[in-house]
Amino acid sequence: MWRLYQGFRTVICIGEKCLRYDPFRGSIDILRSDAYFSYSLPDLMGRDLRIAITPNGEMFDRIISLKNWSPLAHMVMELIAEEMGGKFCETGFPDDVREDNSMALKRDIDVMVFESSLTSTDFNRLEVITLIDHGEISFIVPDLGFMPSYLTPAKCFSVTVWFFILGVLVLFVVVHEIYLRLSTKMYPEATAGISTALTIFSYSICVGHSRLLLGSVTGRILFMVTTFAFMILTTVFLSLMTTFFSEQVRYTPLDTVDDLRESDVMFQLMGADDEKFSFTDDPKYEWLKKRVKNSLESYVTELAEPTNTVVSYMVESDELIIMGEPLNASKLTVREMYKGIAAIIENDGFVAFLPRNAKKRDLLSVSSAPYSKQKFIDFHVVEEPIMSYPYDMRIPRGSVYGDVIRSYAARLAEAGILEELYELQVLGPVFHERFRRFEDDKSELPKVFNMADLRLAFFILVFGHLVSSLVFVSELLYSK
Repeated sequence: MWRLYQGFRTVICIGEKCLRYDPFRGSIDILRSDAYFSYSLPDLMGRDLRIAITPNGEMFDRIISLKNWSPLAHMVMELIAEEMGGKFCETGFPDDVREDNSMALKRDIDVMVFESSLTSTDFNRLEVITLIDHGEISFIVPDLGFMPSYLTPAKCFSVTVWFFILGVLVLFVVVHEIYLRLSTKMYPEATAGISTALTIFSYSICVGHSRLLLGSVTGRILFMVTTFAFMILTTVFLSLMTTFFSEQVRYTPLDTVDDLRESDVMFQLMGADDEKFSFTDDPKYEWLKKRVKNSLESYVTELAEPTNTVVSYMVESDELIIMGEPLNASKLTVREMYKGIAAIIENDGFVAFLPRNAKKRDLLSVSSAPYSKQKFIDFHVVEEPIMSYPYDMRIPRGSVYGDVIRSYAARLAEAGILEELYELQVLGPVFHERFRRFEDDKSELPKVFNMADLRLAFFILVFGHLVSSLVFVSELLYSK
């Protein structure tokens, strides 16, 4: 039997202890209830829950999707929170159910979170992603360094260059004010009361007399060299702006463990068999579809009135198992409850898994051992991804595995086990063209300009200020 539900273990809580039963391996683990579950209602909100009923020793699985909050969902969540707290975790018999058409059979509960694969909306939000590779398993983290449009001007130059530009402006104003104050003695009729701003405006717009700009030679040199240097900077700036606005460029990858811990991650299983890329082509899919559909259709089509009792049946070994549960729910609500499991039928699905008790380098590796030798493997059914790899699921912050996986990956990074941490990978065909531009030839990446790239502008400014100062001193001495 295919072990799709291998991770959907039954948990029976008795007081402070829980018995975790895996029907496919026949194994039972004993653990403290508070070590396996969080019983508070807020912790359960938004999660998909599996309720497993065991009539006559046979497993009967139902998955209730409660991600769309409703009064019914709140009621069910409160009931489940009670049961998970150990108050009603006991087993009954199917005869009890048939006699009074009520749920004397208590529910054994396991909490699962169905993580859907990335959608086009997610890609629009993430823009560029970074792949952290570790053997057959990889983590995809949103590239927090992707350039938002409002930051584009600031990222054309390095921080040093921006400080340099600011320093140039300050230097021009300071030097000009010094010249202006001293030159009032030289040309009092022309320069008295003239501010720096008015001087620049008069010279650039009105082509003012050279004496208006601090004398016949000094002002020309000072203003011309400053203008020429800023023409160079402006040309470079506009060129980079054009590139950045026309091409979406990734400029700073995640480079710290804290970045990883604070990010949403997408978990992906690599190296799947290309021949079985589509889940629907797998012979096991028919078995799953039949099993799931039998359970699903019974819930959404047979709703007894007036008690709103959901009558369900499932054919197992030629035996018709009938269960009933009074629910204060409409037919539409019941359909919504089981929307999650219906997605398995309507959409392609894949299975991703994460070893729970692996150690050291095997912490995130995929075991190649037969299923019978693997232990503590959690399977998650996800939709067919739009990525180029067949197995993936998104693990947002706050999800049941999010903190654990980010912590594991961060520890591996700190230990140096994840060697090539942030290697940008080519995405699937749908988004390949969008991100392909700068991946093939890294030399084509538009670079952020540093001081070394602006030597000419820097040299002109320094030399120009030096020459203008010497000329001004000469004029000052000559005037005396």
